Amino acid sequence: MRQAIEKRVWPLAMIVSAVLLSLSGCSCDLAAYADPHAVKLGPVSSDVNGLRKLCTLPSGVKSCQWQTWSRMDEHGFGDWGLHAIVELDEPDSFAWGEVVRDVEVVKLPNWMVDFAGETFAPTAVDGEFVVDGTLHNPAVVAQSPLLNGKVIQTPQRRLILMLYTM
Repeated sequence: MRQAIEKRVWPLAMIVSAVLLSLSGCSCDLAAYADPHAVKLGPVSSDVNGLRKLCTLPSGVKSCQWQTWSRMDEHGFGDWGLHAIVELDEPDSFAWGEVVRDVEVVKLPNWMVDFAGETFAPTAVDGEFVVDGTLHNPAVVAQSPLLNGKVIQTPQRRLILMLYTM
């Protein structure tokens, strides 16, 4: 009787072992199940020349911080953009172009608020602030493909850029 049981168990044990062995190499990457349309952020940079490759800047830039972001689908289609704060030596030397309005409510990343050193008035929405400044048409700094967005000149000689492709 024992030999009969061993004869039946042995093939079953081999099948179970083969299944477990094949599953052990399975990659359970949770990133594959993440939202493919989630915003992906690039590193925060202070490279002025790198920023000049993405947009037109005035000549008198003291310092800057900027970050790119992207929201792409699984086929590589979507939107990408740029957030930047630029400190200017002489803001009056730049041709600012069309003034859209004087106060703007914008969603800002925390690093922008920290770098600016200005007091932005928070709104009831988390991450949104009222920026005291002059909103200009983005064409003044835009370079293809970053042709849309907001350009805000603050009284503290700063330029806030929020540009995107679509």
